[in-house]
Amino acid sequence: MVGRTRLILGAYFYAHIPLLLGIVAIAAGVKKAIGHPLDHMHLGPAIALSAGVTLYLAGDTMYRRVLGMPPRPLRVLVAALALPAILLGLWSALAQLAAFTALLIAALAAEHGTARRPG
Repeated sequence: MVGRTRLILGAYFYAHIPLLLGIVAIAAGVKKAIGHPLDHMHLGPAIALSAGVTLYLAGDTMYRRVLGMPPRPLRVLVAALALPAILLGLWSALAQLAAFTALLIAALAAEHGTARRPG
């Protein structure tokens, strides 16, 4: 019973906090980016967007670890690459959104390819 409680608290409480905070931060950053996609973003929304992606992917990694699911190292790499993308947002909102879209699609496609490969 104690093991189940730890699993529930670890996965569905502690891991969900960064997931939810990441979603909120991404939404705040995307709201500002979509409003003026060709302009530069201010520092706050650029940080919110990058930190949101990082928080979400870190929460996903923690969730998988607690439940004993297979790790996804590419998501950790994308989370690390998300923070320097703040500089892209300071140059262009569209560039930052495009970078995240490309990174996430590439990581998910690579994960999908490795999941289907036998062995």
